[in-house]
Amino acid sequence: MNASVVATMADAGKAINDTFYNHNRGIAQDIVAPCGPGVMVLDVVGSGPIDYVVTMEDLTRGQRIANYSVEFRRHGSVEWEVLVPVVQTRRPRGGNIADRPDGHDPRDSYIGHKRIDVPIVPRDTPIAQVRFNCSRAIRPDAGTPTTVRLRQFSLHQKILPWKEEQEYHD
Repeated sequence: MNASVVATMADAGKAINDTFYNHNRGIAQDIVAPCGPGVMVLDVVGSGPIDYVVTMEDLTRGQRIANYSVEFRRHGSVEWEVLVPVVQTRRPRGGNIADRPDGHDPRDSYIGHKRIDVPIVPRDTPIAQVRFNCSRAIRPDAGTPTTVRLRQFSLHQKILPWKEEQEYHD
């Protein structure tokens, strides 16, 4: 492998580590709550954009989250706005949200081991808080409560070492 490829791979590895491991705008771990709105609310740390929302489900007791959304509140506001929309699906007879059978959604509705979502708001949106909402959960057994478990919920700002101007870098 020539030196330029090694340098490029090192830069890409640094960008991944800086974005997802070393630099985050907020993180919560080990969340257990009933499926519904506001499973958890996270205060945003620092300034700059939120480029990625990472959600990891705790699968030790099975996959439970079948559809979800992420919302945010602007500084000084009390209203929640959509950051990552719920996956819109055909509604079965019961009226609940269900999976799209055709698979044409840009993302599926499950989280599983790890889901990385890109917010649908402009990068310069001033965000104070973010909340995770469970829209639909898989019940392990009839009659048992639908509890969801998140191993991690975190907000990340993209950090690129090859970009000369990082006006949004803290």
